[in-house]
Amino acid sequence: MLICLDQRSHSGCQAHNPDNATRCQQCGRDLRFALKLQDPGTVIGNYRIEQVIGHGGFGAVYEATQRTSTGSKVALKENFESDMIQRFQREFQVLRALKHDNLPRYDAMFEQDGNAYLVMELVVGQNLEEILQRNQHRLWWRRSWPIRCSCAMC
Repeated sequence: MLICLDQRSHSGCQAHNPDNATRCQQCGRDLRFALKLQDPGTVIGNYRIEQVIGHGGFGAVYEATQRTSTGSKVALKENFESDMIQRFQREFQVLRALKHDNLPRYDAMFEQDGNAYLVMELVVGQNLEEILQRNQHRLWWRRSWPIRCSCAMC
C-alpha cells in the first residue's frame, strides 16, 4: 500500500493507493517518494501483518499475529529510516525497562530488509484522532487535561 505522503517533504493528502499506482488516486500527486506500508498478509520475521494501526513520516504501527503456537496479537512498530536503527535500539532498551500498568510491554526488536521493528503489547482502544472526531474536535477541559499533561511530559 502506498500512502500519498512524500518522505522527503512530509507533504501529501495521505490517501491510500495500490502498490502499483504512480499517481495518487485522490489528489494526483506523483507517488515516486510515497510512504510504502506493508500489506495485510505480509510476513515480517515471526509476525503476519493484519492491518495498519497508524503511520507517520518515519514509520508505521501494525496489528500483527505472532506466527507461533499461541498466535498472539501484537503491535509491530516499523522504522523506515535505516540510519536511525541505533536510535531505535536505544529506544527499545529504555522502553523495555519501563514497567507500569499504563504502558505497553515491549517484547523484542529485530531488523529485516533495512528496517527496524519493535514488538510490543497490542493495546486495543481509541486513539486521540478518533476521540476528537467523535467530539467534533472539541474536548471538555476535564477530559483534555490528562492528555495535555501526558503530552507535556513527553
